[in-house]
Amino acid sequence: REDSSINIASIAKALDATTAAAIWSRFRAGQRGIMVRSIYTNDGRVLFDDITSRYKSDTDFRRVVDRFLVDFEWLIRDVEQKDPGGRTVHNHLISDSGRVYLFLAHASGRLR
Repeated sequence: REDSSINIASIAKALDATTAAAIWSRFRAGQRGIMVRSIYTNDGRVLFDDITSRYKSDTDFRRVVDRFLVDFEWLIRDVEQKDPGGRTVHNHLISDSGRVYLFLAHASGRLR
């Protein structure tokens, strides 16, 4: 039986904070089609392919990923209400968790 946990540290390293900030900025401005494999490091692309495959084939892993995505989206909505200026939201979006969210949302097909 395969481990269904998410390796946050490895995934966070797949996408640097500067790239994540640029993607979030473009995404929040309404641009779509910006999620492409080339945004990741070389190791990140290998990990992306692995996670995309596991997401499709491993029900338990899919459930863990989906829970992470829903929880992060809830957190962002909550923070947006408490900090309309957006500084705290920005910090969350480029944090390790925010980069993991982008990666997993992309690998699962939630963001394109």
